[in-house]
Amino acid sequence: LGASEMAAPRSKRRLAKEFDQLKASPPAGIRLLTDSVEETTWRVQVTGAADTIYAGEVYQLNFTFTDRYPFDSPETVFDGTAPEHPHIYANGHICLSVLDKEWSPALSVSSLCLSIQSMMSSCGKKVLLHAIRLFFYSTPSARCLTPHQRVVLRSAHPAFL
Repeated sequence: LGASEMAAPRSKRRLAKEFDQLKASPPAGIRLLTDSVEETTWRVQVTGAADTIYAGEVYQLNFTFTDRYPFDSPETVFDGTAPEHPHIYANGHICLSVLDKEWSPALSVSSLCLSIQSMMSSCGKKVLLHAIRLFFYSTPSARCLTPHQRVVLRSAHPAFL
């Protein structure tokens, strides 16, 4: 058997274990919406933690797995409306080190959900909404923006600049 053929059974066993754990005892504010471990994309509901600017807000994350999981991280994006956050793009993509350079096979879907929830909890201001209002209502043209405002707008919505 080739390496990818051997990885597939390991990946399925690992996903089955994580699926069962996430269904049986999910972390607070996390709920697995996917019905079958056989699906290659899992839908997970994330509720904003109490006493944060996202308290009670409900979002959906999609985790898409390859046969290389857990050696490669799952593609992880918000589906539908993404939270207004400086590290979450309008298209739902998330800028978080553990989803890229700091990924480790020791991490799990549950730990990723907690990392995303923690990242959201540490945010003090909803930047996307602020950036849109700044662009449309406060600034006569994009040429008047400071370098910092340009960075904020680019991170909020790449189409702005």
